[in-house]
Amino acid sequence: MIGRQLKAELMVAAAALRFSALEFLDGLGVDRRWIVNATARGFLGRMNISIDRGGETYQPSEGVERRGGMAAIILPVFGGSGGGLIDLVAFDPLEPDRWFLRRGDGYFLGHRHFAEVRALR
Repeated sequence: MIGRQLKAELMVAAAALRFSALEFLDGLGVDRRWIVNATARGFLGRMNISIDRGGETYQPSEGVERRGGMAAIILPVFGGSGGGLIDLVAFDPLEPDRWFLRRGDGYFLGHRHFAEVRALR
C-alpha cells in the first residue's frame, strides 16, 4: 500500500466523520482548535475496522461487501525522510492506549514522544 492509497483511504474515513463524532471528541476534552484544524485538513476520520490476527494492524470493515467491525477514529502517521504520509492509525477514543496501524510502519504517536524515541536510537 503506497502513499496515494493511504491518502485515498484517509479521505474516505474523513468523509465518513459525522458531527456527532466531533461533539463526542469535544466532550472528551480534545482541544477544539485541534479538532477544527484536523477536520479542515482531512486529517481526522472515522471508519469501522477489523483487527488483524497479530493485533497490531487493521483492515477497513466498511463498504458494500464488508460490514461490522469496531468503530474507530482514523489519523494519519507522517514520517520518513520527506515527512510524507507513511501509515494510518486507528483507535477507539475511549481506549486511546490501544491503537492499530494500517501498514505497521508507524512507531510512535504524537510529537511529544519524538524525543523519547530519538533517545532510544
